[in-house]
Amino acid sequence: MRYFGLQATTSFKKWYEVIARAGGDLVDAMMSYTKRISYVECFEEIAGRNPLKCVFCG
Repeated sequence: MRYFGLQATTSFKKWYEVIARAGGDLVDAMMSYTKRISYVECFEEIAGRNPLKCVFCG
């Protein structure tokens, strides 16, 4: 069975660099808008409590 479109070997080789560059640019653009949050901030957002503070001792 032959492949057509981007799955074809010759088309894939030809367009690979263009697609990879566009995908990389998209990821770079998204990373500049997103803020990295720490584990503690993520856990507080999900569970509603600080994981570094003991539930029993305070």
